[in-house]
Amino acid sequence: MAQTAPSVASAAWDAATSARARSVSCTCRVLRYFTERNDGLGERLQAAFPSLKLVKAFNTVGAAFFVRPTFAQGRGSMFIAGNDADAKAAVAGLIEAWGWQPYDVGRIEGARVTEPLCQLWCLPGFLRNDWAHAFQVIA
Repeated sequence: MAQTAPSVASAAWDAATSARARSVSCTCRVLRYFTERNDGLGERLQAAFPSLKLVKAFNTVGAAFFVRPTFAQGRGSMFIAGNDADAKAAVAGLIEAWGWQPYDVGRIEGARVTEPLCQLWCLPGFLRNDWAHAFQVIA
């Protein structure tokens, strides 16, 4: 079941107030727009909880491919955005351990351009039932 923005914010708050929480990685996918062109869900969560070390990641691929995916063309790129360098480094380490190439898009505002990529990722699945793919930045 898809979560709404208020339920996502509630989950972020629960994670942020947990005694063990050091940072939170937001994996929310935007399948229906409820943000404006000049903001994103990651930005809204960070603004609502300024002390939260939020890192936006894993929102451009299906959950079945989060850990050790195998793609014919090699490792996919996993976009990360966040304001805290240490939290981003921790998430980048997790991303690498899980078989992805981290790609830093900057501060949390960078997530506003990665969030709609979920819709593009879903398109081959809806059209051809092809869900085994990822984005790859080639430099």
